[in-house]
Amino acid sequence: MKLFETSDTDFPFGDNGMQADLLWSLENLAWDPRYLTRVTCILGTLTRMDPFPDSNHANRPENSLKEIFVLWLNNSYASFKQKLAALDKLISLEPTSAWKLVISMIPKGHDISSGTSKMRWREISAPRPPVPTNHFLIEASNELFPRILKLARKNTPRLQELISHYDHFPDDFQKSIVFAISEYCIENTSRSERNSFLSELREIISRHRRFPEADWAMDE
Repeated sequence: MKLFETSDTDFPFGDNGMQADLLWSLENLAWDPRYLTRVTCILGTLTRMDPFPDSNHANRPENSLKEIFVLWLNNSYASFKQKLAALDKLISLEPTSAWKLVISMIPKGHDISSGTSKMRWREISAPRPPVPTNHFLIEASNELFPRILKLARKNTPRLQELISHYDHFPDDFQKSIVFAISEYCIENTSRSERNSFLSELREIISRHRRFPEADWAMDE
């Protein structure tokens, strides 16, 4: 991982060229469905091993992985079914990296993407996927939510992080989150950890009660 051992002060005006070239090459390959799973697993391993994951430099393995799997933008010619197969492989091999990825895929009211590097001269035989619609995003989210819950079960930090995204989920999944936390917390967490869960929930409830007329506000 010597390639990624650069801090923000090493290259203050840009990314390490070799590091960026490697990630751009992997992003190029990810456009081809035949290589998506392999690229996903490589980026997942690089994400786990990245010595500076919180670097200000945009070219990090974690960011490349997130960009490839953005739900509302096609950064690969792979179908969603093929993306799910790659995601499931990542979950089995690199669960920590997979957790970071699925959290980034949670539908939000607003999001941005810088896109990924794409081959200019080499054509890919796979057909171009359709433009994502609202209907697709709902179906894709329904496939994503069980995988999120599977990764979060019996893991206190992940359950706590899941609470912070609670209001982005549909009612049925919110109930599943509450049940998973209740089931786990009774016997497996300290009082301070349980208080942390409650504090996060109170903050979410308070925020929605302050703006009851907003379109995004949850019902009482």
